[in-house]
Amino acid sequence: MGEIEDLLAQMKAEYQKRDQEKPMPSPSSRQEKDRSPAEFKVNYASDSATDALLKALALENQARQQQEAAEKEKAAALKKQRKREALTRKAKQWLDKLDAKSEEGRWFEEFSYSYDSPLEAAITYLEALGEVDISK
Repeated sequence: MGEIEDLLAQMKAEYQKRDQEKPMPSPSSRQEKDRSPAEFKVNYASDSATDALLKALALENQARQQQEAAEKEKAAALKKQRKREALTRKAKQWLDKLDAKSEEGRWFEEFSYSYDSPLEAAITYLEALGEVDISK
């Protein structure tokens, strides 16, 4: 992405430098009157080719930025999915080890009433405790 921006800046600088080097002749100058319309077309075509190239590079840069944003979004979604899967595994393990007759088991049973399932309650509980390492 930086290469394209550098190239655009370089082309813009060259374009501006070229414009500054050309003296601005007054409309009444004899040289201006002697120029043929074909010369004006050549200069205009050169400028429009440069403009077209700059526009193409800008569009390419924009497309690359959109692609990078989409890739970041996809990576974030994948990370969220992996975290959820890790939480689910950890919650299942935790539920398997939980003694329903223990103080924690009785507390959890009451806690889980407001959830669709004990697994969802365990996921919420473990997430709140921050006991899940998503690197596994």
